[in-house]
Amino acid sequence: MKKEVLWGTDEEINNYMFDLFEHLILEVFSDQNEYNLDIEKYLCDYIPYAKNSTYWEVIVKGIYPAMFYGVSEDKILCDLFPAREEAIRLIYNRCSASFKDYFFSFIEDKKSFRGIDKIFKTSFIDEKFVPLIRDNPPNSTSLGLRIQQLILEDLSHTASLIVGETINNIEYKKALIHASSEYILALEEIHETFIQKKEMELINFRSISFFPVTMFFLVTTDKSVLLYQNNVTRSFFWFFKIQCFIINI
Repeated sequence: MKKEVLWGTDEEINNYMFDLFEHLILEVFSDQNEYNLDIEKYLCDYIPYAKNSTYWEVIVKGIYPAMFYGVSEDKILCDLFPAREEAIRLIYNRCSASFKDYFFSFIEDKKSFRGIDKIFKTSFIDEKFVPLIRDNPPNSTSLGLRIQQLILEDLSHTASLIVGETINNIEYKKALIHASSEYILALEEIHETFIQKKEMELINFRSISFFPVTMFFLVTTDKSVLLYQNNVTRSFFWFFKIQCFIINI
């Protein structure tokens, strides 16, 4: 079938759906995007990302080192990108059914990749993907956004207290920082318990994505591994084809 040649089988398409979604989130909603959508707000719905991203913002914009805020810069950088992927997965889980339906509908009558970059942007990104994301924002009870605000409004003053800057109502600030720290720890514990419960309830078959450099490495090292790799990463081939024209949008 023409569709399978261009896009892969239904199973292969389903296997690269999250990879495609993640790539679109990062490419379409980059800084100062044309849609004026702040994807950071969506990502901060996920507590580990909200914490690491917000502390990183405080450190980059501030004049004091990370240790003055009671955090490790190395650990923040180490945790930030894995947390971002999980934050994107949280968004994906909220709208995966619609995203898949829209994509399958989009590719149904596409017979070639000629002019596909412009068609994809207009018919899929502009008309389907962006409205889908806009319609699925974090709700008002988001624990991640709550943590973001606590760090920005309270814990960001920790360094100033440590270096002895003159601060109005210093005892009040100290009490706020202590209370916010305890509250964040409690929220993180609640979040961890929730995640563990979900992991016990669901068997999550996550697709394996390999970048081209991995494929080249396999070619030059172990042909038997490459043969196995070809069997399990056909979905990556289709995703990589689609990724190529997304980059050109």
